[in-house]
Amino acid sequence: MKPKIKVKFNNVSKKYNLYKKQSDKLLDMFLAKKRSQSFYALRDISFDVYEGETIGVIGVNGSGKSTLSNLLAQVVPPTSGTIEINGQTSLIAISVGLNNNLSGFENIELKCLMLGMNKSQIKELTPNIIEFADIGDFIYQPVKNYSSGMKSRLGFAISVHTNPDILIVDEALSVGDQTFYEKCLKKINEFKAEGKTIFFISHSISQIRSISDKVLWINHGEIEEFGSVRIVIEKYKKFISWFNELSDLEKKNYKTKNMEKQKMDDLNHLNSEKDQFISRKNIHKSKNDKTSNPFIFAQLSFFTLCTIFSLLFMFIGNPVQIMNKNTTDQSGVKTIDQIEDKKDIIVFEKNGYVIVNNADFYIDEQLTETGFAIPFGSSLEVLGKTDNVYKIRYNDTTGFTSKENIQIGDVKQDNESENIAINEFLSVFPENFKNSYQFYLAQLNLNEEQILEKLSGLTGESVNINGDKTLDYKYDNVQIIIDKETGLTSSIIVDSIQSESDTLNKIKESAQITSKNGDLLFLNLDKYNLTINLINNTIAISLSED
Repeated sequence: MKPKIKVKFNNVSKKYNLYKKQSDKLLDMFLAKKRSQSFYALRDISFDVYEGETIGVIGVNGSGKSTLSNLLAQVVPPTSGTIEINGQTSLIAISVGLNNNLSGFENIELKCLMLGMNKSQIKELTPNIIEFADIGDFIYQPVKNYSSGMKSRLGFAISVHTNPDILIVDEALSVGDQTFYEKCLKKINEFKAEGKTIFFISHSISQIRSISDKVLWINHGEIEEFGSVRIVIEKYKKFISWFNELSDLEKKNYKTKNMEKQKMDDLNHLNSEKDQFISRKNIHKSKNDKTSNPFIFAQLSFFTLCTIFSLLFMFIGNPVQIMNKNTTDQSGVKTIDQIEDKKDIIVFEKNGYVIVNNADFYIDEQLTETGFAIPFGSSLEVLGKTDNVYKIRYNDTTGFTSKENIQIGDVKQDNESENIAINEFLSVFPENFKNSYQFYLAQLNLNEEQILEKLSGLTGESVNINGDKTLDYKYDNVQIIIDKETGLTSSIIVDSIQSESDTLNKIKESAQITSKNGDLLFLNLDKYNLTINLINNTIAISLSED
């Protein structure tokens, strides 16, 4: 008997309208010329998924995976095309579906009530959910106090115990430990045995390979490949290798070209919308011809004036203050408000470095649109300043950051420290790492596949604040960081260091960079850079650029 289709996407697209300012959304309601920019997160997606299949979904950041999961869970409707879903869906993603102001216990009840369960059913199910989540007394605390791993545990526990037909797992296992991951994997295999359909969205190729029956590769909003696990993953890895070999300029051009393509409207779609607009316009015109009335015209005019006046207050806040700002006295001198409102950047060019744990890099001078975080000790160029903001250039990208994050000047050079080998600091490290430190240091500048072939004992995977992948080897107190751009190991983080040892005092004395509060230290050794975090008791080791 032919398997039953559980999910069918037919030419599905999801378009978002992007606005530079929130007020532009309101203006679009009244003005013929639209102020929005179209962006297709997904375009013309078609596929069929049958009952009992587990589909792995892969793709780089921004490819449209989360949009796909929201469409599958029916959180958002498609812009065009049709979606047929035969069964109840449940989306598991970090924090999704949880009310931050309620406790974990209250969230269980709320989610179950939303699914149509009665009090007796919820009472019977709750102990099983609490046991599976395994977050202890935190179950009675507000979710806003949870770590991302605890939120993932609770969300997964609720979803799998409400018996959905279609399970959608969106990166929810990337933040859990190995024990919880194995528990989730066992539950997923139980679902597969029961003939349930699963969509598993992840950056982890090893997880995708072990769980999936088929793999769907999405690239910049379009299906690149959909088929067997081996073939699709092989093509995806070749694409990643090709992309990593490009120069920074070629990578930027590739991304820009594809982003611009996602902003382009299909010509037929535009013509269709235009025809619909003209049709509606003609209908309204014919109605107005029949119902033309001076009294109605006066009412509409009065309503329009009131609306414009209301918008005036909405956009400029205090009209009297704005008028005062734009007023000059008889001598032509600008008001004080006008002079203070304009903050020119004082231009210069100096070297600098980061003196906080992670300096937020902003796109705009007002420090509202954040881009990424710059790690402690990183060197950069300072191009100018205003009152409290530095204009900077980091890795050939220009942006802004708070002045308190940066120290102007060159990193202090210490010829003595550059001649020190890392084995002279071994007493600071935990015993587990000391016994195999040379083996771990040999993993620097290798790719993930090479590391997984050489190292056993992986206890978990996650993604850090900059989107870099983290491989956890907790039994040796080690995290390996894979740079998202190069795909190579950028650093190794060792935790549980001896923070009160004499050797650490020697590091403090030799440090080339020290944070304001003295909790962060940077030291350049013979072959390696050390970044010591005395708050978390960790040392990050990376290769010296020299």
